Amino acid sequence: MLEKQLLFDELVDSVSIDLKSKLTSEELFGLFGLEPPDHLKQPKDKASFKGSYAEMSGVEFEEHVKRLLEQKKWKVESTPLTRDGGVDLIARRNDDIGVEITLYIQCKNHISPVGVDVIRELNGVLPKGATSTRGVVVCPSGFTSDAINFAKDRSIILWDRHHLFELFQ
Repeated sequence: MLEKQLLFDELVDSVSIDLKSKLTSEELFGLFGLEPPDHLKQPKDKASFKGSYAEMSGVEFEEHVKRLLEQKKWKVESTPLTRDGGVDLIARRNDDIGVEITLYIQCKNHISPVGVDVIRELNGVLPKGATSTRGVVVCPSGFTSDAINFAKDRSIILWDRHHLFELFQ
């Protein structure tokens, strides 16, 4: 029995998962068939999200990202569904000193991590020389290491599932 406890302590205790950043209170309590206390329930005015991006179409995913940003006081417009040059959403808001910040957002609801080609496509359509403009690529599945390096070198922001859950909170 002592050997099992030591093995457990060595293997499991050192591993920590921040479940609160990965699951909503409803999802966490739901794992055990429980209802969360009222103070932990998600307010009804927030966008409903069940945690399964795989079930969303591309357009539904874009709308989801748009709602999340609007809840954070961004003014968001969708680009036409035809060839958009790599931009799905354009979000604007003023920062603390009144400068308008503009995000050009590419939404990719892929099963696997996004590669450098998507980052390169967005980079190619971003306005040059605008200091208050940023490119953002959103993909719940994350990004390849090449994509991360390419984006970092060009100051393109990458939002994965973790960042989407932070926006949702």
